Amino acid sequence: MILFVLGIVWESFLSTYKVNDIFYYEPCIYAATDGGVVIYNPDTEELQRLTNVDGLTENNVQDIFVDSVGVWCLTRSEGLVIFTHGISYSYTNAQGLPESDRFSSMAVVGRRVWIATEDDAPVTVLELTANLADIERISYWNLPVTLGNKVLRVYYHDDSLWFCTENGIGVTDVEAGSWRVIPKTDLPGEVREAGITALEWCGDTLWIGTDSGIVMYVGGRSQLVNAYPEVFDFCKGDTLLLASTRWGVKKWNGTWWPSLTPLLYAPRGQGHLVILDSVVWVGSFKCGLVAWTMDTLLKDSFPTSMVSNITSSIALTPNGDIWAVHFTAWEPAITRIYEVEGEWYYAHYLEGEEAIKRARYIVSDSKGNLWISFWGGDVGLAKYIPESDTLKKVYLPGGGSNIVWGMYVDADDHVWVGTNGGYIFEIVDDSVINTWQFVTPGAFARDRYGNVWVGSHMYGIACIHEDGELEVLSDLLPTTWVTDIICDRVGDIWVATRAGVFRIRDGKVIDEYTSTNSELPSNDILALEEDWEGRIWMLVNMEGVSVLNPGSGELINYTTGDGLVASEYVDFTRDIIWDNERFAMWIPTRGGISKVTLSPAWEGEKIEIYPNPFVVGKHSGVTVVTPYGWQTMYLYTLSGRLIYSVAGEGDSHIIHVKGLDAIPVGVYQVVVKLADGRWVRGKLAVTR
Repeated sequence: MILFVLGIVWESFLSTYKVNDIFYYEPCIYAATDGGVVIYNPDTEELQRLTNVDGLTENNVQDIFVDSVGVWCLTRSEGLVIFTHGISYSYTNAQGLPESDRFSSMAVVGRRVWIATEDDAPVTVLELTANLADIERISYWNLPVTLGNKVLRVYYHDDSLWFCTENGIGVTDVEAGSWRVIPKTDLPGEVREAGITALEWCGDTLWIGTDSGIVMYVGGRSQLVNAYPEVFDFCKGDTLLLASTRWGVKKWNGTWWPSLTPLLYAPRGQGHLVILDSVVWVGSFKCGLVAWTMDTLLKDSFPTSMVSNITSSIALTPNGDIWAVHFTAWEPAITRIYEVEGEWYYAHYLEGEEAIKRARYIVSDSKGNLWISFWGGDVGLAKYIPESDTLKKVYLPGGGSNIVWGMYVDADDHVWVGTNGGYIFEIVDDSVINTWQFVTPGAFARDRYGNVWVGSHMYGIACIHEDGELEVLSDLLPTTWVTDIICDRVGDIWVATRAGVFRIRDGKVIDEYTSTNSELPSNDILALEEDWEGRIWMLVNMEGVSVLNPGSGELINYTTGDGLVASEYVDFTRDIIWDNERFAMWIPTRGGISKVTLSPAWEGEKIEIYPNPFVVGKHSGVTVVTPYGWQTMYLYTLSGRLIYSVAGEGDSHIIHVKGLDAIPVGVYQVVVKLADGRWVRGKLAVTR
């Protein structure tokens, strides 16, 4: 298979929007995020990222520490990773850490590290050898019974370890020789039901942050000085003491904690803090890394990322942008990922639209308009026009039509929509022109004859013939649960189901692929896509991505170990996108988006096309001249959608194409497979 000979480059597109912790080690700020580690140099504004592709065991990093040894990263569920001199060392339950999906905090002193969890596991103490590849000793500490082992934060201060729990604070030396406990009963009654989340030491005063307010603790006596706000972090400067809370960042003025500045409103202010040269850096839970002085918001310091790693749908527009939908009811739901001079950037859209927060699927038409569908709310479908930044709501008739199971845009820019109410709608120019009834329709594909194939989650597969007749093919497949459908370049229909993948030709199943008769790791297939060489890419639920060569039958599986950002997908995800311009496959997951770039060896020669541009109504056909004898010619949109193909005859290197007057105005890729198996290509403009 050419795919595996030529090599693959994996790239992760993740959410660094939520910063769980930040650490300053000159000259950089290190941010632990849900999308890996971001390293930012405020002086040069250089930005680096560390993700699972670089050696992280997972991208959700909860706590971070940096010293001369390297970058110490505590991930949410896998454990500890240390980056040093370009090498990563990982320590998980395989090396003796408890199995947990709630690692919360760590403290590092030399090559000894204390790792705590929020799920009642004892604190794990790792003593590492000088080369970091081996563990010298592992020990486990149970905190005093009155505290329990659910540890929210660990601090190393003044040669002591401080453990914040839901039941109080435990203090011990680095050998756990003796313990001192500050129980909840020593704190004001208003916070005795709250977890302890942050500490800061100022002379004789210990500041205690809780889920229910800020406490001043001096000489064994405590006082509540600011009630209600959930505290995330404290930060101390030369003359400044700050607290980051759910209600924004607050400053201690000697009497109470007023908000520092109205510019730092609550969603931007919450998170962890660092003060550098009178500039406050906030690792926000919602806005990335933010910098400000006492009275001026400076900037969001590193580019904001996707709102969430959880990606339910993606679309590729004709200009090469990727639009991602994050199925969530509590955040802005759509991210645009775009490339400028080889660098990728993010932008968030439609933040002011309440309905957009329940967006589930997204598709693009040939004009670059985005069709967005929803699960619930008062509207099932909306059309977003990026050029004018306008959103038009489309109200679909029939009960349950505000819950959309799937969408599809065909070569004529007809939008096909399936709804929970059991309806299929065909939409042209923002209006419904046809309606059919079919239970839970969610997957669509149009074949070369103009038939539209429809997949249901309950009734298998159906076909809407070109004359408009809906035929239910209930006996065609051995399962009634269809998740995705595509039509490949030779005209075969591929159907993904919860029982494997089926290939249909002339109304009959000619091939089936399951975990029993192939190397598929599971029969639960969520989405399909075809790449340049006709290989079929499959999203295998909980297992990663499988790539099938239909010609040879060879099948290769890819997982997170190969660079895939996550093996889990959102329920009913049916998107996987092939980008013909960049030779890349885009894969949405629960852990972000993976971009897989193939590296084909392009021929230097291009095909020639006459006349170019092709003028509808003036010209009757075009002539395509190839360097050598040809096998098949394909006409694609710039977004990679096949709209026309013609097989070669004999050894001629000239192709005469008729019937282009039926093709919409636009710019197309003309791709020709030569008789010797090589590919050449050119572009054709169609005008009126």
